[in-house]
Amino acid sequence: MVALDSEQYAAVHTPADASILVIAPPGTGKTHVLIERLIYLTERGGCQAQEVLVLSFTRAAVAEIMGRLQLRVEQGAADDLRFVNVRTFDSLATALATPFYLDLGFSKTDIGIIAKHAGLWPAVFGGLLGGLWMVKLGINRALWLFGAVQAVTILGFAWLAWRGVPGPVEVVDRAALALVIGAECLGVGLGTAAFVAFIARATHPAFTATQFALFTSLAAVPRTFINASAGALVQALGWVTFFLLCFALALPGMLLLLKVAPWNETPPPNA
Repeated sequence: MVALDSEQYAAVHTPADASILVIAPPGTGKTHVLIERLIYLTERGGCQAQEVLVLSFTRAAVAEIMGRLQLRVEQGAADDLRFVNVRTFDSLATALATPFYLDLGFSKTDIGIIAKHAGLWPAVFGGLLGGLWMVKLGINRALWLFGAVQAVTILGFAWLAWRGVPGPVEVVDRAALALVIGAECLGVGLGTAAFVAFIARATHPAFTATQFALFTSLAAVPRTFINASAGALVQALGWVTFFLLCFALALPGMLLLLKVAPWNETPPPNA
């Protein structure tokens, strides 16, 4: 493990209730300081790991941070360090997942085994299945159908919140959690396949990479700002109403398909 210099040590050991700004060029150990800061906050600063949120701009940076956290756990840091929420700015709302599961009564072990893994294969399968179905359905109809699946699976979380866990967590409760997460990730896989195909079709063949990057970046802007209010909304509305609101917010996007991807429209041959 790399030792900290005096300035890095001071940043790591700043009290948990104090604000700190670290400015340094690339390659000077900012990520290392962050990891040690997280260890300090969770082991000595009085913070619960699931209450700590780390935001980054890229998925690559998120993967790097999560990998280093796992390595520090293997080197002897507290196992709770794995439950620090590390997210990109555009996926901030998913940082509410762990608090939601904890509020329902699931243990950290349940979350680690079920919630962190139940969505992997459904998402992969959804992406593959979505690609195959689009060959038969066409991109426009796939957007309608897969978008509807994504919207409806949100209601699974509303049902989970309404159902709750009335007593000690049992097999049926864990099965319900896995079912809801798996269904939502299946919908995400289907919807992502259709969305990527639609964006790719909308780009000019000579500038596909540039325009694709631009369109997907612009698509992330609204949710980046809206997601920042997710925690406040949960506090004000409660989990059930919050998820019903999320379902309602999906409907305007579906209505836009009437304009951008009509059900019976046949795209031009070169599209």
